[in-house]
Amino acid sequence: MSIKPRLAIRISVIFLVGILITDASALPLQNKSPNSLSLNSFSNSTTPSDIIQNVTLPVHGKTKLPSEARFNQTLNLQLLADKAAKYGTVPIIVELNITFASEGKLHDAKLIHDQRVSINKTQDMVLQNLSGHKFFQVKRFQHIPFMAMKVDSESLKRLALLKQISTIHEDRMLSPIDVTTIPLTGTNTAWSLGYTGAGQTIAILDSGVSGTHPFLTGKVVSEACYSTPLQAGDSSLCPNAQSSQTGSGSAVPCTSSITSCSHGTFVAGIAAGNDASLPGFAKDANIIAVQIFHKDTNAADCGSSTPCIEAYDSDVISGLEYVYGLRNSFNIDAVNLSLGSGGYTSTCDLFFPQYKSEFDTLQSVGIAPIVSSGNNGFVNGLSAPACVSSAISVGSTNDSDQVSSFTNSASFLSFFGSFRQSVLW
Repeated sequence: MSIKPRLAIRISVIFLVGILITDASALPLQNKSPNSLSLNSFSNSTTPSDIIQNVTLPVHGKTKLPSEARFNQTLNLQLLADKAAKYGTVPIIVELNITFASEGKLHDAKLIHDQRVSINKTQDMVLQNLSGHKFFQVKRFQHIPFMAMKVDSESLKRLALLKQISTIHEDRMLSPIDVTTIPLTGTNTAWSLGYTGAGQTIAILDSGVSGTHPFLTGKVVSEACYSTPLQAGDSSLCPNAQSSQTGSGSAVPCTSSITSCSHGTFVAGIAAGNDASLPGFAKDANIIAVQIFHKDTNAADCGSSTPCIEAYDSDVISGLEYVYGLRNSFNIDAVNLSLGSGGYTSTCDLFFPQYKSEFDTLQSVGIAPIVSSGNNGFVNGLSAPACVSSAISVGSTNDSDQVSSFTNSASFLSFFGSFRQSVLW
């Protein structure tokens, strides 16, 4: 199942609120830890109505989603097993069964160290228990109790029996939706009060950022790429052709012949562009650029836009961990995620505990995780991961202050932003 980067420009309205005016710790967001779920053996006794309906519908129609059902780990495992049987392997993210708290809330270097050691040791035990089984492309996260890998049916069954694992989820994909809009926010007033983003940094997790663009000259202060090819037809978009790369030049955008490769540069320009005639909102802020997409040549994923770019959840989490690791090097106020898929009629922490843990960790050190609400026209649901309770989700309104026909909205949406059509370059 794919998830796709969405409505990049919508997010930048919150840069004015989240970067120029306040910080993540001041925002009134829920902060509940996901419940710990034990794994059960595979069973066919559960009906499909027990699992959320992850619906993707046409863009320009207001659509009401069916009420989502409870999370059912047994059925979720069965669906993953079916995919592994059909395709030979399935990409997954596993949640470790250990006590966890966001590092910013621990307030003690030893507690942080001990928690990281616990995460690392538990990951070791999981891999040791998979000895003799088939598993590939392991990603070990350092700050949150998760790991990602690609497994076959037997490995999946083995994981389901391990006491070190709490839940297992599909490592899904996300892909971009292009919209040429810019918010109407009264930004000049904020600038006149001195809120220009000076001394602050915005992280853009997207399709890369062109640091040589005239709007962004000298703005990009750190770069990374996480681009994992997990299925036939995928290829890495990191300059070194590997699944990850850090350092200067690692987040350059992919070739313009692939749909949406300019998406990240566009978002960065809206957020912090320094052009005198059309500056970004935080016009004096710097950019951390993280390229999180891979090239996909599968028509089933891309449709008429083949080839396209998509991002796995695990690469997004890797990018978020990279940003978190820079918190003492830069004054990072926000991280932008213009991506999502599906529709969820209430907060979705149990479905996406990896995002919940990562967003909580970012917020615990004052970094706002800003996520597009989605672009399906849902009136009672948000895309994932905007539906996570600790995401700062953003929807769209038009010049008349009416909810845009394409935007997703719900009672748990954090903000709406006003938009009008414009041209960045």
